[in-house]
Amino acid sequence: MNSVFEESQKFRQKAITWILYICLAVITIFSAAIIIVEKNSLGFVSFLVVLVFFSLFRIMRLETRITSDAIYYRFFPIQLKARRILKSEIRRIEIATYDPIADYGGWGIRFGKKGMAYTVIGVRGISITLSSDKNILIGTSQPEAAAKFLKENGYPLE
Repeated sequence: MNSVFEESQKFRQKAITWILYICLAVITIFSAAIIIVEKNSLGFVSFLVVLVFFSLFRIMRLETRITSDAIYYRFFPIQLKARRILKSEIRRIEIATYDPIADYGGWGIRFGKKGMAYTVIGVRGISITLSSDKNILIGTSQPEAAAKFLKENGYPLE
């Protein structure tokens, strides 16, 4: 029996990546034009903003770590420290299929009609209902492995 289940997911939707590349190219050209024609640093600033946004997007990742007594998750670099849910705080847990847009309004750290969601890719997640009735969904690209680990470690898996 494994003592830890770990998963790290990154945004890898090609359409989003290409849109960001195109935006970066357009802003670069626009910025260069402003710098040359207007002799203004606004172009350089806008280029830097887009570059920083693009860089953050490229390093963003959802990290999940499940041990025999707690679930840890973080959306790096937005959350520098992992959040923890103790097994004793969980009323029920299930591997769920969800609609990222309809249920939570997209991917990332989202709040939707079903509660909080931390998603990057896909439509499968670990749906957690806490004793306080708060709901949290953590996306996973390994639903079968997560379910097996949760069951083997005595989580209230439905």
